[in-house]
Amino acid sequence: MSNIEISFIIPYFNDHPFLEECLSSIRAHCSVPYEIIVVDDASPDTSALQAMDAPDLCVILKRERSGPAQSRNMGIEKAQGRFLMFIDSDDMLEADPAKILSDARKLGVLETADMLAGFVANRPARLRLLRKAPFTGTLESEPVLMRLHYFTTALYRREMILQKQLRFPESLRSGEDLLFLTQSLAAARQVLVTRHQIYHYRQRPGSLTQQAIKVIDPGKRMEMLEGIATTLAPFPAAKALRCLSALRNNLEDIDKVTETNRAIELCDALADWATEHLGDDNAITACLQSGLADWDAGDQRVLDAMRAGMRGQSLHTLAVARRGAT
Repeated sequence: MSNIEISFIIPYFNDHPFLEECLSSIRAHCSVPYEIIVVDDASPDTSALQAMDAPDLCVILKRERSGPAQSRNMGIEKAQGRFLMFIDSDDMLEADPAKILSDARKLGVLETADMLAGFVANRPARLRLLRKAPFTGTLESEPVLMRLHYFTTALYRREMILQKQLRFPESLRSGEDLLFLTQSLAAARQVLVTRHQIYHYRQRPGSLTQQAIKVIDPGKRMEMLEGIATTLAPFPAAKALRCLSALRNNLEDIDKVTETNRAIELCDALADWATEHLGDDNAITACLQSGLADWDAGDQRVLDAMRAGMRGQSLHTLAVARRGAT
């Protein structure tokens, strides 16, 4: 049996200077037995990767580029650790994840909690979660868990991932991480949320996330959103909260889509989705009254217009202008 506590899984493409920083941060902070699995997505030059030789490192070279979802899935198959943690190659570990394991041990949930979550150090914390932490729960007992938006700040019990056959959807190039996070939260027997800020997120113009937003495929985006709604069907409060959040995030993305026709197509698809999955005013009202949802008058105007049947250029104009609504 492996004594590895954490398997760090890193999808990689052409970011060697950032990868060096990422690896150094893991080695500097992690105090429990670990392994690092780097999965290269067919970078043009892999000489630097192939030259890496360390007992804590495994490098997997793919022959064809297929995106970070498949890279993470290959890492899952290779991993031997009790817990998995996903890190993007241009990000860094901010603190020792063993602190989260220590909290789980003190609270008596180290053997039962399937997800152990922390926070991003350099992004605004979800105050409702932070004030409540540390706490344990499930989606049914704690819909506030839907306020966990970063899949990279959690440790996932590998046994759960394998038993529930949870994987990143490889057909998606954007939003696959949110769907994986949602499915993991739904499958977990118990989730522990701690106060530890363990992850450093680097936002830069050339990142995969920024590139994906500009070339959004409305069909693929809706595949992701339908997956989220289906996963959360047994948890009405959590579903309403996540769907409100997802709608708001997608309305923000519309501003960044460079092709107007593609943005209008996304607006129309979102309208159909919102009409189906955000039709329960009672659930929405409960979410808004709880203070858990990020929502404002501009968002509500767009949702009302979608429900009223607005489509095309008019809906796109309203979606882009929603921030000025009062």
